[in-house]
Order: sequence, then C-alpha cells, then structure tokens
Amino acid sequence: MRPELSIIIPVYDRAKELQTCLGTLRPHLDGLHSEIIIIDDASPDEGPKEIAASFGARYFKNDRRQGSAYSKNLGIDQSSGDILLFLDSDIELLDCTSLPEMIAVLKNTPFCGQVGGEAILDISGKVTHIFGRNIDERTGRSRSDYFDVRQYSSPIRYDYIPTSNCMVKRSDAARINGFDDYYAVLGEDKDFGYRLGRIGLHSYVIPNGVVLHHFATTARRDGQLDKQYRTQVRFCLRHYGIGTATIGLFRDELLAIRLRTKPEPIPKNSAIERFEQRYVTEILRVKNTKRGAHKRFDAILRLVRAIVWNVFHFKGIGREGSRSPLNASARY
Repeated sequence: MRPELSIIIPVYDRAKELQTCLGTLRPHLDGLHSEIIIIDDASPDEGPKEIAASFGARYFKNDRRQGSAYSKNLGIDQSSGDILLFLDSDIELLDCTSLPEMIAVLKNTPFCGQVGGEAILDISGKVTHIFGRNIDERTGRSRSDYFDVRQYSSPIRYDYIPTSNCMVKRSDAARINGFDDYYAVLGEDKDFGYRLGRIGLHSYVIPNGVVLHHFATTARRDGQLDKQYRTQVRFCLRHYGIGTATIGLFRDELLAIRLRTKPEPIPKNSAIERFEQRYVTEILRVKNTKRGAHKRFDAILRLVRAIVWNVFHFKGIGREGSRSPLNASARY
C-alpha cells in the first residue's frame, strides 16, 4: 500500500543525532501509513546506515558529498507518499508534536504550501515560543520571528519554513522542481519556500507542528558565517539583484552578531536570547563581537569574499530547482 507520508532525512556523519531523531519520531507514527527515507551524503563510516536499518528506514548513500539540496531531491525521487516531511538529523520531536495535525493544516488550509517550524523551550522543557522565517521585502535578508504560544489562536504565517522540520505536498514540490541543488550548503530551504510563495502558496507554523532543533556541531566546519554570506548573495542575485545583496548584508552592520530580531528587541536573559547566542557562537562560529570600525571592516570583507565566490560559481544562477527533473509521479 502506498504510504500517506514520506519522511526524508538527509544526514552526514551524525549517527548519534540520527538515532535520537528517529527515536523521538517513532511514537508519532502510530496510525499513519508512512515511510522513512535516509539520504546519507557520503558519511565516512557506516553509522547512519546501521541506525537506519535498526528503525526500518530505507537508506541511500551518495557516492560523494553532494550537499543537502541534492540529498533532499534524491529523497523526493525515492519517496512515494503524497505528503513529504523533511527533517534534519539533529532535531527532536516533542510530546506536543502531532503529524496528523500538521497534515490536516496542510490539506485543509487554503493555499497552504508548508507546515512546520521550530520551538524554544524554557528550563522546565515547556514550549514558550514557536518560529519560522521571514524575508525582508527590500533586501532579501531572512530572520527568525518568534511567537509566544500563549497568544496562539490560529496558524501563524511566515515566508518560509526551514527544512529542519518542513511538511509539503509532493505535487507542490514537483511544481517548482524541488530544491535548487546549486546551493552547495545552506539556503536551499529559503529558496524553496520563496519559490512556493511566488506561485501563491503560504507557510504556516502551529504549536503542535514544531520540533526542537539541537543545531549539532557534528559535521559543521569552520567558515559557517562565510557560507551564510555566500548563500545570501546567491539568493539576492537570483531574486533581488546585486544591489540588494550588498545593502542587505551590510545594513545595520551584521544583525546576527547584534543578537536582535524584528519587529521587537529580544528580552534580556530570555530563552530567545540564549537560543540566538548559542546559534551565533556555536553554529555561525562567531568568535568575537567586535564593534565599530573593526566589525564594519569584517562585514565588508566577508561581503567581498561572498561576491567573489559567487562570481566564480556563477553556473546555474538562472536555474531554479533541481538540475535533474524530479520524478513527479509517486512510486509504488
């Protein structure tokens, strides 16, 4: 019987994290006809394969590093469900997470293209905020906008949902030809959600559709901040133009280092501030927070390097979606 839900998890060298992810996923699959597909991006050992086998997941391994976007497209091709759920290998499903509720929102909300999002927990483990990502209309920059669950009454609309936890219809993914695999690292989910928006589809976050993202440092290399700059420049070149790339990256210096979001400042010593501080120091690998002229010089230097990198990697700048047409029909 054809599954209702295909769960696609790209992984590289994160056997321990993958085990946690699949362990928290398993209880949520009761009553759902589903399949789990693990796409291993050429991990150096057999750890992810062994974990996938222990959970009864289908496993595919790239013969060389191809990147997250390529792996997700391969997952789409190898899946057969009408609904796709993309998860990162370092996420944890929560007690409040409900895959049936996510499916219901995706199916029943007019013009819904994505459902998912992430959660911030307090020290007791209770979800306090949920969030997705929004895109600045003038500059193309993206940001996290946090929503207090105490004020929740209906699905919260965002510009896109990071594929750490993102549910979409197979037919919609096929309409935009999947993920743009010219993004070698980072940014493919932003581009994917943006293109769904261009065909009139919206992205939503609900309290019962979020996960905890651990942002594992395993397999993350130095230079994350440079990669983020490259991604932003590439996105702007495709959708906004080089002028917005320059303005967006340098405007107000570097927003990630300043640890603030819009439209309201982050409360001091809050769970949100702790989350963003960890993201900056552990994931982006910002080793200092220089101020004034030194920080401006660093921002300009990173921007120049990002533009140069994109000049030398200009191939495919006009293409959107997978380099290979996706298999739009479900496999049986």
